[in-house]
Amino acid sequence: MAIQNRRGDYADFDPQKMLPGEWATVLSGDPNSADGMSVYMCFKAGIVKRMATYEDMVENVQAVSGDAIAAQIQAAIDGAIKACETATASANTARANADKATQAANDAASLASQSKTDADAATERAIAAAEACEGLTDNTRVAALEKQMAQVIETLKNVLSTESEESA
Repeated sequence: MAIQNRRGDYADFDPQKMLPGEWATVLSGDPNSADGMSVYMCFKAGIVKRMATYEDMVENVQAVSGDAIAAQIQAAIDGAIKACETATASANTARANADKATQAANDAASLASQSKTDADAATERAIAAAEACEGLTDNTRVAALEKQMAQVIETLKNVLSTESEESA
């Protein structure tokens, strides 16, 4: 059996027409190759594989390396986005809690202010009551009242005795 080798443009390449063990050399237009040139080997009718040269392997590794790096970068970006979303959610929760704490503090300050006002009013009433009781605790007021009552009694006695003398 003679060695067979086909060659031509990729547009003319038809794997179904190749025989087992036959090579096909694509001279231009192969979309699977950076330079458009490649070599195929037929193993069974219709079953062919593209063969790679050292140069093809360097290109393939570089392409795959770029994809791998891009995948790593994308994974890092996705992780960073997730971390940012988590941080944002945590910050929003902290802000809501701070708003609640601020409102509670404002409410407490308002209640404290009202309590102070009530305490001031109670103090004023206590002072007024103490002033009203002044002289009662040390009997000075009672003594003054007793003195006035004694004068009133003396005056009444004088009035009564003068009336008695006049009626007699």
